[in-house]
Amino acid sequence: MALPFGVMSVFASLAVWAVLTVYAMMRGRYVPAILFGIALMLYLNIGYVLNGPAAAIANFVGIYDVLINLGLGDPAAAAAVAACPDNACSAWGRHIYQPPGLGRGLL
Repeated sequence: MALPFGVMSVFASLAVWAVLTVYAMMRGRYVPAILFGIALMLYLNIGYVLNGPAAAIANFVGIYDVLINLGLGDPAAAAAVAACPDNACSAWGRHIYQPPGLGRGLL
């Protein structure tokens, strides 16, 4: 299975934004961090226009899938997640459990 580029690019962008934020705090130059944050916001939201709502929602769910499924001993027992029918709620295509309501019924 190929890694979803959209999800991986968000994690890479968040890492770059974190570095810019630390740099801004140390140097007192906040403009690069603010501009990059605005660009990241636009990138995340333009997906709804370019790819359609279903693909954009699957991309957002794919971002949370990594965090939700990381370290969960038994996801079926966790109150914050539920099984997704046919595993069709995420851009990853392999995580079974997602937060209730995220993307279900739209894909």
